[in-house]
Amino acid sequence: MTAQVDCLPLAAETADLVRQTGQALLSWQVERIEYKGNDPQDLVSNLDRKVQDRLAEGLQLLQKADFYAEEKTNAPISGLTWIVDPIDGTTNFISRGRDYAISVALYAGVKPLLGIVYDVERDDLYQGISGHGASLNGRPLAQPPAQPLSACILEMSIGTLRNLMRRTDAGLLNISREVRATRSMGCASLALCQVAAGRLQLYLSSRLRPWDHAAARVILEEVGGIVAPLFPAESEADPFLDGAPLLGAANRDLAAKILHRYFSPVADG
Repeated sequence: MTAQVDCLPLAAETADLVRQTGQALLSWQVERIEYKGNDPQDLVSNLDRKVQDRLAEGLQLLQKADFYAEEKTNAPISGLTWIVDPIDGTTNFISRGRDYAISVALYAGVKPLLGIVYDVERDDLYQGISGHGASLNGRPLAQPPAQPLSACILEMSIGTLRNLMRRTDAGLLNISREVRATRSMGCASLALCQVAAGRLQLYLSSRLRPWDHAAARVILEEVGGIVAPLFPAESEADPFLDGAPLLGAANRDLAAKILHRYFSPVADG
């Protein structure tokens, strides 16, 4: 089934669908906000589901595949699968009106084929096609230049810092002294894309789901970056690293430095 997918035209059609959906989202009204699992920090709106439904219909017209998305009950990923986050950064969308994205990826089993991340408010569309590079608004993204740790910007939330400090006694607080600065955007897909674009160099999260990183991972890996588990032994059984703490880095050397110093050595590959 994978051999029948022509990723170059499919990526262009997918990008058009995602952009059109994002532009429609700008005109829609939030009518209902709910808490997931009674967690006031995990929001979902009626528009998350509206965007997801529109993408589910449109993507199946482009390429029939399984559909794995945030706002639905999912079977394990296998075979050709669309992996979708209809609004990554729903809290930002509701409370700030910026720093949120639509994220769409196509995988064949564990093999990434293409990824699209659309920053709706900025009208910035990131695209990655496995083996064909990555782009921002149609302009190719080059591999970011290597930076010493002291020149790196790290994206990490207070919640991630708290959760990871419960897992490791390696002095994780010291990382704030080793990097140039820390930031927290609140949107995993956009943060990983900014690593790919050279605006950030490192990203840490204590828990991501496949829809959070599947598309951005394609984009970052196409420019020589890496998405890696912080605790590899716990993630061996799940190649999609569902719920695992993750690191995004501009290159493998930088990832290895962080993992060796604070977690564990990065796997070869």
